[in-house]
Amino acid sequence: MQFKGRKIFLQLLVLMLCAGVSLASDGAGEHATGPNKAFLFSVANFIILAVLIYWAMAKKINIHQVFADRATAIEGEINEARAQFESGLAELKAVEQKLAHSDKEAKELLQTLKTQAQNEYEELAQTTQKSAQKIVADAEAMAQRELEKIKNELRAELAQITIAHAEKKLKQLNDGDQNRIAESVAQKFASGGLS
Repeated sequence: MQFKGRKIFLQLLVLMLCAGVSLASDGAGEHATGPNKAFLFSVANFIILAVLIYWAMAKKINIHQVFADRATAIEGEINEARAQFESGLAELKAVEQKLAHSDKEAKELLQTLKTQAQNEYEELAQTTQKSAQKIVADAEAMAQRELEKIKNELRAELAQITIAHAEKKLKQLNDGDQNRIAESVAQKFASGGLS
């Protein structure tokens, strides 16, 4: 194998020298003694390329192995990307589940709050109704007391008016009428008719 590599190197070297001679003969009108700078750079680049090719052949670089290694590396990167994609997909599903769960929790919380608000409303309504009933009962009791007070005041005033009227009538009666009324009252009292 090394012999074949050297043979190729020698062929490339001869080709390079022939190209140099061909280019040098085309220098019409230029100095024959001075080398052409562009040509020198081209020859130098060619020599570097030839050395690299020879070196690659001497190292016995297996192109198939290079491509196989590169394919394996690409396959590894694809597998890593696939794993990251699946991981991201799993995270997305977890977030979606949490979101769906939080929607469910929000609905449950809303229902709980509605139930609590309804219970508080009913409790407040009952408390208000009880308070209103107590106020009405207190007002009725107060009105009843005031009515009794007014009745008692009216009775007392009526009694005073009746007594005053009776005294006035009694003053107008003579002594005989007074005795007869006193006897009538005494008889009723004795028979138990006056109470």
